[in-house]
Amino acid sequence: MKKKVFLVLLVLVGVFTLTACGGNKKDDIHPNQTGYVEGKYSIDDLTFNLSEGFKRIYEENFYELVDDNNDITIYFYHDKEVDVNINDFIEADPHGFLPNMEKMAVTIINGNEWYKGITDDNNYVYFIKLGEDVYSILILPTIATDATLTGVISTLENSLYFK
Repeated sequence: MKKKVFLVLLVLVGVFTLTACGGNKKDDIHPNQTGYVEGKYSIDDLTFNLSEGFKRIYEENFYELVDDNNDITIYFYHDKEVDVNINDFIEADPHGFLPNMEKMAVTIINGNEWYKGITDDNNYVYFIKLGEDVYSILILPTIATDATLTGVISTLENSLYFK
C-alpha cells in the first residue's frame, strides 16, 4: 500500500514539475528578444514608443502626427487565431495595406523576426506572426520631411518589444 501511495505522489510531483517547467509562452515565442524596455504605448503584448507629437486618434490603435510640415498616421492591428502562414496573411491583406510582396523582406528587430516592406504608395508596413497572433503596422506618411520620417521609423523600430 505504501508503494502505491508513494508511486501516486511521485507521479503527481512529476506532473507538477512538467507543468511548472513547461515554459512560458512569451519566453518560447521570444527566445532571442534582446534589450527589452517597455514602451509608452502598447497593443496587447506589443509595446512601443512613438516620436514626440503623436496623438492617439479615435479609440482604436491609430496614432497621428500633424504639424506644419508633417502628416503621418500609424495604424496598429492585432489579429488573433490566425491559421495561415505569415506570407498568406500578408497576401490576403485583411487591413487594406496593399503591401508589395516583392518589396517585403525579413528583418530582425530587437531579436524578433518581422516582415518589413513598403507599398506601391510608399507607405511602410511591418508584420510579425507569434504563435497564432499576427501584429501588423502601417506607417502612412501623407506629408513628411525626410528627417521626421526617419526619426519616426527609428523611434518605432528601436522600441518594438513584446511583454
